[in-house]
Order: sequence, then C-alpha cells, then structure tokens
Amino acid sequence: NTLRLYHTDHPDAKQTKSVLRALYQQHGVMVMMGDFVGKYTIGSGATWEQGTDYLNSTQRKRMMESVQRMVRTYKDEPYLLMWVLGNENYEGVHGIVGGASNAGRYPKAYYQFINELATWIHAEDPNHPVAIGNGDELFLDVLAAEAPAIDLFGANVYRGWHGFGRSFFEEVRRYLDKPVLITEY
Repeated sequence: NTLRLYHTDHPDAKQTKSVLRALYQQHGVMVMMGDFVGKYTIGSGATWEQGTDYLNSTQRKRMMESVQRMVRTYKDEPYLLMWVLGNENYEGVHGIVGGASNAGRYPKAYYQFINELATWIHAEDPNHPVAIGNGDELFLDVLAAEAPAIDLFGANVYRGWHGFGRSFFEEVRRYLDKPVLITEY
C-alpha cells in the first residue's frame, strides 16, 4: 500500500502527480517521496568520475535546490506519507564499488548536510516526517551525532537467509531513539 519513489526519476511532475492521485483515490496507495541527495551524482551536477562532493558548496546548493523543488511540488498531495533523503550514499566504502560520492570518506559532512536538508523540510512542510535511506547500520554513530532532525531511521538491509535479526534493531537502538523503517530488503 506504499511506494518509495525518487522525484528525480519522474521529471514530469504534473503527469506523476496525476498517476499518484489516481492510485491513492482508487487504491489508497501512499508515497514516500525521496531525493537521491547526490547518490549516483544525481542532483549534484558532478560527473561520475568526480563523484558528488559533500564538501563542495556549489554541489550542495544544487542538491538543496533539488530537495526544495521536491518538497514544494509534492508537500500538499494527499498521497504523501513522508520524505526520504538519500539511498546508501556512502556506498564505495569497505571495498564496495559504486556510489560516486565522497560520503564514505566524509560521513560527518554528509550527515550534517542531511540534517540541514531535514531542518529545511520541517520548516517548509511540518506535516510530514523525514527519513533517511541509509545503508544498513553503517555510520550510525555519526548519523546520531550529526543528523538529529531526521525523524525516522530508514535502512536498506540485505543480510541473506538470517534476515534482519534482533542484532540489527539492537545496534540501531544503541545510537538512535527513533522509529526504524526498512526501506529495502
């Protein structure tokens, strides 16, 4: 009954809104609307080779503008459930290939920026919570310290046959006193 979409995947907002309204009216489908916040360089303006740089003020400005467009476009839609920022943005750490950003090298800068975005969203739209699309439990300590404006901890969790397990939720609770949302599994 709920979809997670990224507004940058659907550039025709008028058409997207029409389809999502119909899904909501006919089937009660809600939407968690997200912004990649530079994942795969989407919204930052960086090339894949450069990767998104969370220390770069020009790229941060572009990503902020992308989030602002998303919120202003969708905040009053009846199907909107919440906002989701990012999607495993620091991928590329621990030998994993991909991601095209420096969030894994500078997690503090990344989560400070996430906090700045969430704070802006709360001021613009106090009616919907803000989640992060984290990759499992990486950098929980940094997230807890640098992004208190996040309302929900969203995590993409791929742990094979043994599932999420009690250890995942216990580890999250060590750092965060927030609801947990499994955004991918």
